Amino acid sequence: MKNGIYEFSEEFGRQGTLESLIIMTDEDAKWIIGKRVYLDDCLGKHSEVDIVFEAGDYKLITDDEEFIAHALRYFPKGLLSGYDFLSMAKDRVQEDEEYE
Repeated sequence: MKNGIYEFSEEFGRQGTLESLIIMTDEDAKWIIGKRVYLDDCLGKHSEVDIVFEAGDYKLITDDEEFIAHALRYFPKGLLSGYDFLSMAKDRVQEDEEYE
């Protein structure tokens, strides 16, 4: 399980663009592919954004272990900038599984 810093960017037309810079494991990067996640009103009132994650939605910026360890000292939750789509995805997928 190796950490990497990933950049996420997804455009939603007139509503705007959702962007993040996040530290996640390579396992999480593979796990999230194909997951449909409702992201609430993350782009403003009544925006009601949902997304099915694809491999092209995010890209690996670096997997330099020393750099990532240093970043985690200052950002222990792994979110460097933007919207924490990974935590939301994990929460929402678990909720969906509970109700099925």
